[in-house]
Amino acid sequence: MKTNFIYLSGCIKEIEKTQSMKYFKRDLFFLCINLIIFSSCQKSDLVGLGVDPDNLIKSDLEVTSVNAFTEKEDSLITTGSSRHAFGYLVDPVFGTTQASIALGLSLPSDGFSFGTSPELDSAVLVLKYGNEFYGDSTKASTFPIEVHQLTERYNSSASYYNTKNWAYNNSVISKNLVVSHFPWRDSSRSVFQIIDGIQDTAVKVLPQLRIPLDETFIRDKIMNASAANLASNTAFSNYFKGLYVTVKPVAATNPGGLIFFDLQTTDVSRLEIYYRNVKDDNSKDTNMVAFGFSNTTASSKIVHTFSTDIEQQLDNPGSGSEVVYSEALGGLRTRLHFPDDELNKIKAFGEIAVNKAELIVTEVLPQGSGTVLAPAARLALYRTDIAGVRKPVPDNAIGMDARYLPEILFGGFYNKDTRKYSFIITSYIQDLLSGRLKQYDTYLAPIARGLTGSSNISPSAITAGRTVLAGSTNSNPDYRMKLKVYYTRPD
Repeated sequence: MKTNFIYLSGCIKEIEKTQSMKYFKRDLFFLCINLIIFSSCQKSDLVGLGVDPDNLIKSDLEVTSVNAFTEKEDSLITTGSSRHAFGYLVDPVFGTTQASIALGLSLPSDGFSFGTSPELDSAVLVLKYGNEFYGDSTKASTFPIEVHQLTERYNSSASYYNTKNWAYNNSVISKNLVVSHFPWRDSSRSVFQIIDGIQDTAVKVLPQLRIPLDETFIRDKIMNASAANLASNTAFSNYFKGLYVTVKPVAATNPGGLIFFDLQTTDVSRLEIYYRNVKDDNSKDTNMVAFGFSNTTASSKIVHTFSTDIEQQLDNPGSGSEVVYSEALGGLRTRLHFPDDELNKIKAFGEIAVNKAELIVTEVLPQGSGTVLAPAARLALYRTDIAGVRKPVPDNAIGMDARYLPEILFGGFYNKDTRKYSFIITSYIQDLLSGRLKQYDTYLAPIARGLTGSSNISPSAITAGRTVLAGSTNSNPDYRMKLKVYYTRPD
């Protein structure tokens, strides 16, 4: 059993809620009854049941300021991610971000052979688009894409961080490819495939980036590889190492952007090699063979170069600021601190009951920033313990604390009308006031908008969202971060 509070027009009603599905209908019935009753509890002259004001729970309100600071985010493991970042983004507020991808290839089968007298037709590296692009969505930006061969083996059993510096050959093995924009929503694309015995046929494909590779490189390094090097995946990875895909930043123009690739769909994302060889009757047989990779054999290398304003904040970590910053992909996070003297004002009343605690933060942009980049669609909120280990706050400790709220009620979603994010952290503040928890650090950081059914305390590798928040010294007091605590004093 667990108890939650429903707040309607300032009235508080404790209702019983069970974690067992067999009581769901009963709880829904009582919830509806409570909604009907309490819709009229503010004024006894409203239509509905009149309530004696003397019987109302009297709740005091304390509005507390919140101190906020910008910090560098922790590095994150990008191996195995559901989406992989790629591209080059010039953000006038945050700075630049470059994301490249290292890939480990696998054989079509152990002991693979190209057959008798193979003749290469073409080779294409295929990367399936994911469901996010962050940046310049027009065709004004261009992305010169390069593919290199790794000179260090991609270990398929290892986990790699976004800060990993990959060693690769400087020679470009892709053909000259400059993408004016990433058509990640284009579901109508068709490609010509070589099919034995008939004319090349147009086949409709999922949205994907197709990078032509140099035929000489493919012929020398893969088609002419020895039988020993094609005997097993281990032998092939020791021999071939892998591929490194990147955007040439000096040639990228305008704001650019970051696209995400879905490399989980292994029958789409792969290295496709089209070739012909001689059959027993001396005729030519046309084939396509795929050297595969997946999200578990792919890692994004992500480099952030921060703006001068951000670097100044990072160099002065204890100073209050007009604005603070949060950026996904291992960029930045916002550290919060609820002033102890403000909390002590509430503690002084004794063992109070926190009826509701809401953290409200406002998205702002410095004047003259000139950016059209949208603020992060969602922020995560979490705490750390004495050792600096990330922990969910009780209100978001899904499956770990009986008081947790569903994600949609816990909050953190951007409201474009008010330009605010809000979080319900009632149990967290109650625990801080009661001494059940000690305040160390509380953090905000961007995450993908979609619900996950988890607490979301790890750095996000699957969104490029970032946001600028009003800091503790913002010139507009209405924009500053606020903690609203509704509580009941003891009799």
